[in-house]
Parts: sequence; structure tokens; C-alpha cells
Amino acid sequence: MDLLLRFSRIINTNRAGIYLKVVVSQGWALTKKHFWLLVGTVIVTGLTSFIVSYLIGLTRNVALSNLVVFLIMPFLVVGQLLVFLKLVKTQSAKFSDYFRSSRYYFRALGLIIILGIIIA
Repeated sequence: MDLLLRFSRIINTNRAGIYLKVVVSQGWALTKKHFWLLVGTVIVTGLTSFIVSYLIGLTRNVALSNLVVFLIMPFLVVGQLLVFLKLVKTQSAKFSDYFRSSRYYFRALGLIIILGIIIA
């Protein structure tokens, strides 16, 4: 609760320069402008994860299913984030940018492992 209270105070002060109404309206404008690109990346990420889990789940090997999803998800999520960040930075983003995340794969995988250790 204390963190939420401090965050609301930051938003309500001029020092932070963050105006929630402006941020939400700019985000909504970006979403409307690039709606199908954003929907496409979300659908590809979700469907790929579902299909891989389903196909490997047919073998009834839960450990293998989890391992494959664990190895594929960083690539998909980083690709999605790259597209989103390009749009936020007002750069031109294409659907092909979604598949250019391979250079960040091991960093993302390492981050997921570290977060898993911290949470466990």
C-alpha cells in the first residue's frame, strides 16, 4: 500500500512530469494507429505458445513441454517488445521486426532464469 501511495504522489506532482491522462491518450492513439500490427504480434506469440504446448502435451511429457515453451518464449516476447518499443519511439515498425529478436535471445533467457531463481 505504501508503494502505491508513493506512486500516486509522484503522478500527482509536477516534478515527475508524468501525466496519466496524457500517457494513456498517447498509448491509445498509438494502439489505434497500429492496431493490426499489435494484434498480429500478440496473436503470433499466443498461438505459437499454445500450439507448441499442445503438440508436446500430446506426448504427455510435461517436462519436455515446459522446456520447449521456456526456450521459445524469450524469442517471441522479445520480438513483441521490439515492435512495441519501435512504435513508442515513433520509428517505423513492420511485422518482420518481430522476428529480429535473435540477437537478444540469450540475454532474455538469462533474465528469465535469474527472475525464476529470485521468485523461487
